[in-house]
Amino acid sequence: VLMDIMLKGQIDGVETAEILKKEYGIPVVYLTALTDEKTLTRAKKTSPLGYILKPFEEVELRTSIEIALAKIKKEREKKKFQRRYEIAALKLNDGLWEYNLVNEEFFLSNSALKLLGFAPETNFSFKEWLALVHDEDRDRVAQALNALQKGRISVLQTEYRIYNASHSYIWVHSKIIAERNPLTGGTSFVAALNDVTIRRESENMLVDYSLNDPLTNLPNRISFLDQTGKDLRRFIFEQNTDFIMLFADINQFSKINLEYGYSFADTILDLVSGRLAKINVQWYRLHADCFGAMVEHQSADELASDIIDLFKAPFEVLDRTLTVDLTLGLARGSLEFITAEDLLLEAERAMMAARAENKPFKIL
Repeated sequence: VLMDIMLKGQIDGVETAEILKKEYGIPVVYLTALTDEKTLTRAKKTSPLGYILKPFEEVELRTSIEIALAKIKKEREKKKFQRRYEIAALKLNDGLWEYNLVNEEFFLSNSALKLLGFAPETNFSFKEWLALVHDEDRDRVAQALNALQKGRISVLQTEYRIYNASHSYIWVHSKIIAERNPLTGGTSFVAALNDVTIRRESENMLVDYSLNDPLTNLPNRISFLDQTGKDLRRFIFEQNTDFIMLFADINQFSKINLEYGYSFADTILDLVSGRLAKINVQWYRLHADCFGAMVEHQSADELASDIIDLFKAPFEVLDRTLTVDLTLGLARGSLEFITAEDLLLEAERAMMAARAENKPFKIL
């Protein structure tokens, strides 16, 4: 609509334009002889397609109309694509986004905004969207998008954490396709994403259970061998032998089980792990009543004495006073050990030798 700002009647052209836009979605090009700032500010809020100042020439009018029609066509095409995306998102229960790398236009569907808890029609630039990705995931996602842009991969499927309106992070799975314009060589990313937070949290819980002992909250034998294996490879690379493998076993633990019951024995295990934590060492529960650790740059004799001293004080459990002591085996570092299991076995042999000699610890 060509709209004169100064209309006769109760409302002027600006108010009329607001009604046309709100009720019918019809844009306007303003005709006006007014150039005052107050009127222009009101007019701008209606998002007109242009302004034509009176008096004007026919060529000027024709040019302004052609530009306005081109803008309308572009806007309608954009809405057409938005509608297509919204329908697809509704069917797939996915959010969708598109990024045109040529003109840097970024479109985010309302379903994607809803997934993140943002209000419909909330605007983001691509940089703002990428900034929502978790710090630990952002570089990985950006590198993958770069590989997609350069054609090294055709489709990208990835999962990452993204910040939402509730001021927390959710996990999303995203399938991203690069669309290339054969005429211009330009690239657009089109992506579907859905919330996989519940699945990821369940998987993390399973991993946690598989790598940690639920009774003592210590990492378990699998974690121990994995971490000590990495440490051992590092020691071999650095030609470093200043490390110790520790193996600790609770004395007469089977007797505690038989005399006081399994629940009582479990409490003892938890208390023992708590007391071991007073030594600045990462402990692992290897199995049953056995604990392990690997340390660097510490005196084996001093470390063993400190641990033994910790258990001189008795435990108070369910109105019972019980003294629990340990037997320790320590294996000094050597580049002859190829695997963590070999080193652990050496520390266990040291513990068995200490017990046979009725000593609190032995160092091999």
